[in-house]
Amino acid sequence: MRMTIRQLHEEEHRVIVIGNPNEAKQYHQQGVPVVGSIGGIKNASKTLQRRLATYLQHSPTCSSNETLMAWGWHAMQMTMDCSWKYDTYAVIDEVDLSDYGVGGHTIIPTSPCAVTYASSLGIPEVQMTEPLLGIEPAAIVVDKETVFEALDWDGDGLCISIIGDVGSWQEIISVAVRFNAMHQKVIFVLPPTYRDRASLMTAACSHDISQMFSEVPRSLRTLDVLVASDCAWSPPTAPYDSTSNVLDVLTAATQMTPLAVHTSHPIASIPTIGSNVAWVKDSVEVSGWMLELKSNQAEVERTCAERVSLVRSIMTPTRYIEALQLKLQGPLACY
Repeated sequence: MRMTIRQLHEEEHRVIVIGNPNEAKQYHQQGVPVVGSIGGIKNASKTLQRRLATYLQHSPTCSSNETLMAWGWHAMQMTMDCSWKYDTYAVIDEVDLSDYGVGGHTIIPTSPCAVTYASSLGIPEVQMTEPLLGIEPAAIVVDKETVFEALDWDGDGLCISIIGDVGSWQEIISVAVRFNAMHQKVIFVLPPTYRDRASLMTAACSHDISQMFSEVPRSLRTLDVLVASDCAWSPPTAPYDSTSNVLDVLTAATQMTPLAVHTSHPIASIPTIGSNVAWVKDSVEVSGWMLELKSNQAEVERTCAERVSLVRSIMTPTRYIEALQLKLQGPLACY
């Protein structure tokens, strides 16, 4: 979203945050032109969709001839009423099977997997465009020494960055137990929004390996930890999950950090880059690969360079914006 706003700077953009005022403030501090927020993201009262429509209807900065852009599945669901009045688009990276409905959006998915899931929920394929991938590049990251100091990690062993919020905690524990049995010093760094942290830490404590886990410190970004890590791993999601974490994996794939992604991941279905990013078959292969990283450094660096070059070649902001503009039928003005 932020990349789109920055690249299409000739258009006027206004952002409405579905969340509380503090979240709106955070976006504003990141340079996003926020005009307000709508609370009650969990929609317990079932009035969020109506309140959002009323907000837009009475907003002096949003007229019916402007384009509405919903970022994410939840935003798409909450703009269903608005989608019949405005020229409305929705960019989706994941599908929530418990919350769905069909509006008048033009849906822009980020992977073929998202198309499959959305179609299975009854969303007409005629409303979906070809998948479009775009991530915001980051030119500056925190140095490794500062990252390790924030993690209280001495750098002696393997620092493994976990990619995605919904990777199977059972898979992570399985690899951690295997390393512990081999007396390998390892630290797994979880994203701050990792969903199953409680379950994972409960299992870790039962195996007496809780010291092998940490979380991205508040003072750092996930990208900072990723670049400083010895390797990154995107664990497979549970069979009942339909979250794909495609954009998280692509962000990791644009860095030189060695990356392991399972062949079952939706990113494997993306033409031209899928097979270069997703290559791991199971957790046993992941463990062996991690152990061999430092003993085969030259080959690892060569593989990483090839992957990064390929992924970055199709992930440039210019290419993303050009493709997005082709999919939009009118001026991009109101979010």
